[in-house]
Formats: sequence, C-alpha cells, structure tokens
Amino acid sequence: MFLLPLVVQFRLSAQNFNYSFSSSTGTYQEISGAELAAGEQVLAFTKKAAIGFPFTYLGQRFDSLIVSSNGYIAFDDNFNYGFAYLGNPLQNSQDTLAANASAAISYELTGTTNNRILKLQFKNCSFLSSSIPGVINFQVWLYEQGNRIELRTGSTNYPYDLYTSVKPVIGLINMNYDGSGTLGYLLYGSGNTPQAKLVSSTNAIDNTDNLAASGRVYTFNAQ
Repeated sequence: MFLLPLVVQFRLSAQNFNYSFSSSTGTYQEISGAELAAGEQVLAFTKKAAIGFPFTYLGQRFDSLIVSSNGYIAFDDNFNYGFAYLGNPLQNSQDTLAANASAAISYELTGTTNNRILKLQFKNCSFLSSSIPGVINFQVWLYEQGNRIELRTGSTNYPYDLYTSVKPVIGLINMNYDGSGTLGYLLYGSGNTPQAKLVSSTNAIDNTDNLAASGRVYTFNAQ
C-alpha cells in the first residue's frame, strides 16, 4: 500500500481507468505563469491549485489539484485519483525532485471557455535519487476539451540511460491502492516509444527504461 504524508479524502465510487495512450512529438515552449515554488522550495514541496475549469479524471469531476515534489499530482484532496509524472514506486511519501537555485514550478491557464488548458511547468528540476548532476524540464497539460492529459518533455542534460537508477513511475494511479481492483494505467518500455498497461498489483508496477528526448509528448485520452 502507498504511504502518504497528507490527509486523504475517500470517495465511494471506483476509478474508471478506461484510457488510451499515445506517444508523439511536439514543440516544447516555456510558460510564464504564476509560480508555485522556486529554488529551495522545490524540495518537500506540496501546494494546491485551481484547475480553472471542471476536469473529469478517472470518471470523477474535479476543480483543483495538489502538486508535490514526490512525483505525483492528486485531484482535489483525493489521492485515489493520482497522476504520476515522475513518481517513486511504493515510496511516494519521498521526494523525487531535488532543490536547486534555478528550479521553478509554475502554472498557467490558457484558452477560452470549453477550450481551456491548464499547463503545469517543472523548470530546471533535478532528481533527488541521482548521484549524477543535471536538470530536466517538462510540463503537464490538462485539457478542458476531452479531459485528456499530456506530459511534455523539454530539454535535459541528464544522460539518456539515467532511469537505470531513478526508475520513475508515469501514468494514472490510485495512490491509496489496497490490493483490490486496478492500481493504475502506467507506462513501460522505451522512453521515446513507451507502451501503457493496466496494473492490478504493486508487484507489477513498471517504469520506462530511459529518458524521453526533448519534444516528446505522452497523451492519455479518456475513452
């Protein structure tokens, strides 16, 4: 079972993990939105933010989310409905991202009603568990139209095979998994051409083999 440092709110309805996944390429553009954390604040960071529109995720509607340096996003205060952007397998009470002077986490709402996008940006972040120095840039986009999620990779100066030591979890996940039902819909395989699978056991949690190249876009579409 996942251990969390935060108070958890439960809902009686089960999550709907009926999603499809695709990997493609796209132009990575930095945003200049409101800052959630910067520099040393990135370590042990947790903050709640408004999505800006009703967003349906795993079959439930939400209007806010919690962003943490442990590699996970949780919708509202409900960790049954999590998204792992760079999560630690079975250790999500521990931080994934390390503090450094140039790191910043920010967000921006773009578009007009029915076509809005919430963009979360992780700029110049480092991996806490890596002995190799470096930074990585990426964004998480939530779309009002279609309720899809994208993870967009920017530049990094980490080596391609860094995941041999970091091994983050990426995908849709129940962070309060109790051994019954579906734990998540998670990625595995090559960082540039991963596949996704439903996981129903903590022993089956997988990860991508290496870092995705700059401009890689992971898309999760609700069916």
